[in-house]
Amino acid sequence: MYRLVTFVNDYSGRRQQERGPWLKSREEADYWQSQLRERGYVVRIESMSGTLPDSGGNALAQALSSMA
Repeated sequence: MYRLVTFVNDYSGRRQQERGPWLKSREEADYWQSQLRERGYVVRIESMSGTLPDSGGNALAQALSSMA
């Protein structure tokens, strides 16, 4: 099972995570991820076993980890 995690800034500018409901298939999660990204949200897909590496998480963190 999969769910989306979106990142939004609250009224004071702090980054907040919002987790969505569990979805039955990866295809459904991919669909909703693309829909939210088109609307400007930062989104990653999480599985019951953890974050998926190819789900488009934080680009800065990915770039820094590749430099190590």
